Amino acid sequence: MGTCQSQITNGCCSDNVKLKESSYMARKGGASAHKSWALPFNYKLEEVFELKEKQKQLFEKHPPRNHDPAPGTMHQFVLIRIFKDSYLYCGEVSEGNRVGPAFCQNFETKDLFDMVFAENHPQPNVKIYFANGNYYEGTFDGQGMLNGTLEIDEEESKYTGDFKNNLPHGIGEKVFRDGTTLKGRWDMGQFCRELSKDRTRISSIA
Repeated sequence: MGTCQSQITNGCCSDNVKLKESSYMARKGGASAHKSWALPFNYKLEEVFELKEKQKQLFEKHPPRNHDPAPGTMHQFVLIRIFKDSYLYCGEVSEGNRVGPAFCQNFETKDLFDMVFAENHPQPNVKIYFANGNYYEGTFDGQGMLNGTLEIDEEESKYTGDFKNNLPHGIGEKVFRDGTTLKGRWDMGQFCRELSKDRTRISSIA
């Protein structure tokens, strides 16, 4: 679980020491955090990131994308700034640009993002493995979740639809463990009213 491959040819023992040192420094946010490190072959996510037990369990239920490096690329570990926050980046680098699939962990919350980059820019479709055991798959921008499915660990419920400020807002459907369903319009996390029978499509609204 959570094993990636990186193109590096140094000795295995030396690489593992470098990985532990770089991971520790980046997690602590020290002066060396702005340095980048090439990751050793077959590194494991739990060696790079601080993962909660619930996040590890989510990997079993919702496998991440294939993160093996594409030809001509390598995997890099570095502290970066995206979405107005600091993230630990672990993913492909080609000609100095972050490209392709990558893991990014929020430096403060420890939420882990499985995402794709294009020329250093994060793309909107993400998988988020929250530290509290929640899981989201859908679109995301600097303001938060936009449209997708959020599984809420504490409630054992699943919401699919629109979001605003990371709360259900717009048209959406929430299904609870006992099969109870709330489908209709939501306002900042609160269910407002059911949809009429001729409006059953889940679609984005302002």
